[in-house]
Amino acid sequence: MNRKLFFSYAVAALLCACSANASKADASSDMEDEAAAESASLVEESDDSKEFESVDLGCFELKGHVKKLVVIENDFKITYSFSKEGELKSVTNDSKDVYTLSRGDDGELVVSSDDAVTIDTYAVDDAKLEENVIQLSMKWGSDGGLSYQTVYEYDDKGNVVKETTTVEDEEGESDVYECVVKTLSTDSHGNWTSRKLVGKDSEYVVKRTIEYY
Repeated sequence: MNRKLFFSYAVAALLCACSANASKADASSDMEDEAAAESASLVEESDDSKEFESVDLGCFELKGHVKKLVVIENDFKITYSFSKEGELKSVTNDSKDVYTLSRGDDGELVVSSDDAVTIDTYAVDDAKLEENVIQLSMKWGSDGGLSYQTVYEYDDKGNVVKETTTVEDEEGESDVYECVVKTLSTDSHGNWTSRKLVGKDSEYVVKRTIEYY
């Protein structure tokens, strides 16, 4: 499946799943509280909660010596491979698009593909990094004629509970979509393996499998 077509499909899913109306703040707040409660109940405290971490792993909400991450969303599958030191080494998909890895001016991780016509930039929260906590703060980039920016909100246990995405088209028209995130399952390292993105009228699930060294 072409990555560009996938992004269009994903944006369509956002249109169905996420509310762009800021006046619905009360309903969104209720969903956030529910998501936080459900996510917290699925992640147990353990002595292993401070496993091996790196900036690249944090960009994908991972900890531990992850070797491979496979993400499946709306039937599109993409695979990320990491070194034992936690550095992203390669990105592949079923369409065999070629991806290039680089760093932005401030050290942000950049994953781009001329084949898939995409650029994705990941940045962790600098303030949290000073507290030795690695969390994905923002993701932005472009896909074909669309550009986007997503910011993430976390609960006190470090689980993402909300995503806010701004999508802009080639004419400069933009929309803002808010999605509540519910963790459905985690593995023994505390990494999520499935979660649901919930909007006012609908929802969809993202799944991932994780292989460790």
